[in-house]
Amino acid sequence: MWAASNGSRSVELPGIGTGGLSQIVTNQFVIGQKYVMRFDYTVNPFAQDGNYGATVLVTGAGPVVFDYEKTAANMPGAMNYLTFAYNFTATSETKTIQFLSNGTGFLGIVIDNMSIAEAGVVPEPASWAMLLAGFGLTGAMMRRRRPVPAALR
Repeated sequence: MWAASNGSRSVELPGIGTGGLSQIVTNQFVIGQKYVMRFDYTVNPFAQDGNYGATVLVTGAGPVVFDYEKTAANMPGAMNYLTFAYNFTATSETKTIQFLSNGTGFLGIVIDNMSIAEAGVVPEPASWAMLLAGFGLTGAMMRRRRPVPAALR
């Protein structure tokens, strides 16, 4: 119904009570692996200005509340999507992902462009120390070299 942030479809979570949507993702996760789920969100452009929120839940991880401050700048053709990232560690191969509305009115959060990917690997402190030591030794070697005088012909 509204302009999507990516593609041609989005989904709106009505603001009436705590309702929402869920999806079971089966046999797609490696236990112990870190993942990041990203999605774009905004608010129905005809909702009153103010703060709108929803809760994201992934089985085995804690709930996270995200908020959106709706202003008059939100219009059907310019939805002003924001991107939200939710990090979790897989505790099983199957996860249930839920988006729950925290609203009180008929109009609510609009979600689009949801994806899940393995989180980037962060080097351990020992790796950083070796990298810095390598740069230091390279700099020291370059500094110790004696310049060769240029020969005139």
